[in-house]
Amino acid sequence: MKKFLLSAAVIAMTAMCAQAQTLDLSLEDLPSGWNAEYDAATKTITYTGDWSGKGWWLEDVDYSNYTDVEFEVEPLTIQAKVVCEYVDAESTDAGMFNIGETKMTCALSEEGKAHTKQIYIQCGQLTDAPTITLVSAKLVDNSGVAPDLVIWSGEQQIDWWENAVTLTPSKFNNLEAGDDLIIEYTVNGEYGSIKILEVMAGWSDNKILPASTTLPNYQPEYDTVFLGENGASGQLNIPMTEEDVEIVKNPANIQFMITGDGVIVTKVEIVKSNAVNQIENTTVSNGQMFNMMGMPVDSNYKGIVIKDGKKYILR
Repeated sequence: MKKFLLSAAVIAMTAMCAQAQTLDLSLEDLPSGWNAEYDAATKTITYTGDWSGKGWWLEDVDYSNYTDVEFEVEPLTIQAKVVCEYVDAESTDAGMFNIGETKMTCALSEEGKAHTKQIYIQCGQLTDAPTITLVSAKLVDNSGVAPDLVIWSGEQQIDWWENAVTLTPSKFNNLEAGDDLIIEYTVNGEYGSIKILEVMAGWSDNKILPASTTLPNYQPEYDTVFLGENGASGQLNIPMTEEDVEIVKNPANIQFMITGDGVIVTKVEIVKSNAVNQIENTTVSNGQMFNMMGMPVDSNYKGIVIKDGKKYILR
């Protein structure tokens, strides 16, 4: 018999808010999975094998009223992804979320979400800390809600290949030519630099994002962008061309990497070109500055601003 949001794994409490309708998933028990254990007291999943998973067995639940499943977690210490399986449709996932991230989402299949069978969190290859601690888990209805353009947030000390911010092609679904990719950073080494490269289907086959080679302070001998000395912080603004967008959204690529030395990365986001245009149309010629939301700001503001129809970065 088909179940309508009556699974024992779900707390049947629906809340309407200004942004989205939500339905909480219970953190009291995660009965589904393999090679993994769940401690309800600490809300922690411990993985004991590569690519193991843990989550909610639903059998056949109607989630037609929702668009996505969202998890808030303590900063990840292992790569992981959210997988949604259905009775009569192909499973969906949003690719791997990376060390340091605190939010994981996965879109529900339009064809399959009326018969959702299982939702679980799957780890990648095991690390020294193969655990994930959950803060919340819920279904949400994001229809009509502006997409979240922050594609990564956390606090990642980048150290070349050992520690990088890695992003899968699915992270760039909302990116279009003419948009800007913004990387927030702080230099905590003697000097700081960033290399932005795409890792293709073969791990040894990679190349630098073309847009990064046009940035100020680009160092062609290292394929890096110099960010300054210890204590410098700000936003690296990367205008994305059609070629760049095609590269980062290409599903044949394994991942897109932000590497470097002496730098902590705290956020990666997309700034839409139409958002800039909308603000430019509302600016006045008296020197007033606006942030990317169209709100007036002063010289103490940090980030991208529009002044007299032109875009600047305040640091």
